[in-house]
Amino acid sequence: MLQAGALLQHAAPSLLLASSHATRSWMALCRNQAGDLKEYSMRQVSKHASDETCWIVVNGKVYDVTAYIDDHPGGAETILQNAGVDCTDEFMGVHSQEAKELLEKFIIGTVKPGTKKPAKAPAVVIDAAAAAAAAAAADPSVPLVTLQDPRERYALPLAVKQQLNHDTYFMRFALPSPRHTLGLPCGKHVFLCADIGGEGVVRAYTPISGDRDPGVLEFLIKVYWAGANPRFPEGGKMTQHLAAMKEGDTIDVKGPYGKFQYEGHGKYTLNRVRGRARYMSMITGGSGITPCYDVLREILRDPADDTRCSLIYANKHEEDIWLKQELEDMARDNPERFHLWYVVEEPGTAPTPITHGAGPGGLAAAAAAADPAAAAAAAPWTYSKGYITWDMMAQHLLPPQPLIRPSGSDQQQQQGGSLALMCGPPGMLEHVVVPGLSAMGYTAEQMVVF
Repeated sequence: MLQAGALLQHAAPSLLLASSHATRSWMALCRNQAGDLKEYSMRQVSKHASDETCWIVVNGKVYDVTAYIDDHPGGAETILQNAGVDCTDEFMGVHSQEAKELLEKFIIGTVKPGTKKPAKAPAVVIDAAAAAAAAAAADPSVPLVTLQDPRERYALPLAVKQQLNHDTYFMRFALPSPRHTLGLPCGKHVFLCADIGGEGVVRAYTPISGDRDPGVLEFLIKVYWAGANPRFPEGGKMTQHLAAMKEGDTIDVKGPYGKFQYEGHGKYTLNRVRGRARYMSMITGGSGITPCYDVLREILRDPADDTRCSLIYANKHEEDIWLKQELEDMARDNPERFHLWYVVEEPGTAPTPITHGAGPGGLAAAAAAADPAAAAAAAPWTYSKGYITWDMMAQHLLPPQPLIRPSGSDQQQQQGGSLALMCGPPGMLEHVVVPGLSAMGYTAEQMVVF
């Protein structure tokens, strides 16, 4: 996922801008005081890093976002992990213009003149030989976690890079040892950070590997090339940087972040509130498949997890479908638990599957599938053509059921509840998906935007 630490992430504004009465009152109060801004030292700011009092610094301005913590679409933890510090790069790198405008309503002051912006702490560089030796001597039952501190950046080397089509790369980064996991719970994402042209650039991504895949951190990266889209003539800074990386180069990784965590057997935590869902409907577009793939893989790899899932996955071309073989294998092997449906604007006759590549065999399979002879044998398109519609959602998604909280009775636990997980272009989510889910009977509380 270009997913997904934000006051407002790239998602449906009508859903994300909803806030409590207390938050609106606080925003009004801030507007009244905006003309009398105080000056604060970074030492003063650093004392406000908790649920009770949460301040952040962005571009030399001080913001008190305490009242917004529980309304934050990116999750409370994302704000708290950046509380009390200058988080300009993190904020500017992942937020929409609406988010930047909303932030101004929480301004309380400025950083004192003459105060230098705190020097960015260097990324933690882990000695691979020392890490391997320590891993060999460690108790095998004790997990070795790479992301020890969500405020730190960890430099990880690129081990494998392969271009899968004109704008998609498979990239595998090495963890400190073959025994190390990343330390990323299912449903969370990381920030990739780099200095590009003298500018600190931060972007959110969801890996296609997980903590059950020790030793590696894997991504599918969609590159936004300069000159490809007249609306964005410069293209994507981070994606072009990643495309230019060579094996052995390092990227800084920071996390985990995110408001949603899947814990198995339908149990999840959303914005620090625990719940349970027996039915999960997923709607994704393009590279937005990655967070939903993460959850799907965790559910379906456990035969005892009876959570039912349904996915509508939209793309422009059939060739753009990511993880096509993996998704179809999941659907074939779990017909009672997973329903898969594609919709593309322009079906083709020679799709090139974009596969996980979880090893040399996976990468070889991707190359073989791109062979013209293999492509010629592709089956005719049997899914939808065009765009996601409300009728399509009603036909291929699971019906809404009331959410379950841990205090529910055993009978309620058996009846199940429903969540709708979504990630994709903001226009698609705002104008089609959210209204369509509402028409089906899903409440805002049941909609999760990655």
